[in-house]
Amino acid sequence: MSLFYQVPQSHAIIIERLGKYTRTMSAGLRMKLPFIDKPKNMLTWEDNATKNLKNIPILIELAEQALDTKSRGCITKDNVELQVDALIFWQITDVVKAVYEVDILPKSVLDTSLTALRAIIGSMDFDDAISQRNQINERILTELNDISKKWGIKINRVELQELKASSEASSAMLKQMTAEREKRANISEAEGNQKSLILEAEGKKQAMILEAEGQAEALTLLAKGEMAFIDKFKTDYGEEKAIDIYLSVKYLKSLENMNESSKIFLPLEAGQMINLLKNFIKK
Repeated sequence: MSLFYQVPQSHAIIIERLGKYTRTMSAGLRMKLPFIDKPKNMLTWEDNATKNLKNIPILIELAEQALDTKSRGCITKDNVELQVDALIFWQITDVVKAVYEVDILPKSVLDTSLTALRAIIGSMDFDDAISQRNQINERILTELNDISKKWGIKINRVELQELKASSEASSAMLKQMTAEREKRANISEAEGNQKSLILEAEGKKQAMILEAEGQAEALTLLAKGEMAFIDKFKTDYGEEKAIDIYLSVKYLKSLENMNESSKIFLPLEAGQMINLLKNFIKK
């Protein structure tokens, strides 16, 4: 039985005296008492105590370690099965607590991580679980850190490696995505038609406004022309006779637009207008 142990860097050995914890051997050359001091057998830690002495694992890894949960099935809040694979990075900070406060620490960390992962996935809808990987990592890390101090460990980070739906869920998700695309396409088409109708109505509105403004301007100019004609003769003949002259001239001009082959019957008032114009010309 060895009296001296050479403990590698980032490792430790638990020494028990007559079956009871007595001290922790850190890195370096260490000595123990023969017969009554024995290193604690860490066989149950499997891959987390791989350094052996005479085929007996006694070295405890103090560097950061990774636990792979492998691919496990989880059910979301809306009953969709997801295959989830997470990687847990953890590190021992208190060797005594890690060995004596919990039975088989690596297995306990793995089981607790799976429990937290399933609980968090189960509280989320399928769409949220797929799109919120970082939030899931943070929530698992928070829940694990609540218990890690009691076990003398620290959970450094959690990373989801795989998060995918089962074949049935994938088919349903594909149908949902297709329906969503069609919905967005229909909405875009409807919005385009609506904008087109609005632009067309705006164009008609502007055309009507411009036409009305043009007509109003034309009427204004016509009215100004009529007033100028009347004002020209109002001084010499008076306002009433000036209006009669204007109406007579306008009436005769309207006769010019009639077809030459048409028969024209002049009413009595037309004759009076002609006489009026003759008298005006003589003057």
